[in-house]
Amino acid sequence: MRGGDMRLEQDFRRELAEHMPHLSVFARSLTRDRTEWEDLVHDTMERALNNWEKYDPERSMRTWLFTVMRNIHVGNMRSRASKGDYVQNSDTLPDVVDDAQSFDRETYRTAAKAIEMLPSEQRSALYLVGFDGRSYKEAGEILGVAEGTVKSRVSRARETVAEALAGLNGMNRQKEGPSP
Repeated sequence: MRGGDMRLEQDFRRELAEHMPHLSVFARSLTRDRTEWEDLVHDTMERALNNWEKYDPERSMRTWLFTVMRNIHVGNMRSRASKGDYVQNSDTLPDVVDDAQSFDRETYRTAAKAIEMLPSEQRSALYLVGFDGRSYKEAGEILGVAEGTVKSRVSRARETVAEALAGLNGMNRQKEGPSP
């Protein structure tokens, strides 16, 4: 390997390491099973390192990595489906809020549980747009769907979470009793 190529690879590895936390959160939005999302992050890192020359530094590395991860995840799901393995466990929940103390604990738990229960397509779209700050178009590119599909998935996800929070709000009013 030439000196210039070695430097490019080192720069690539350094930038790749910076995206690890985002990869972990995105993996958790794709699958609820801890072992699966850890494997997904590992496989994505491995594939990225093996194909680092294919990365275009003019484009967003995070978008490229998320696309690689989604492709691996879809391949894994297809493989499991062909084997008849449809079970998906739920043992972890992504940390979708950096400062949970700024939320009432019960409200946070309700919202987090509602997000956890979303279908993976809605959860992934909500993560990309709502938490990672992606545009609908970018999220569509990452997820391999049309921009309008992302919009509807995010809308449905937000409605579901809002309904869960509205239900909590109604329960809190009942606990407090009638207003004077």
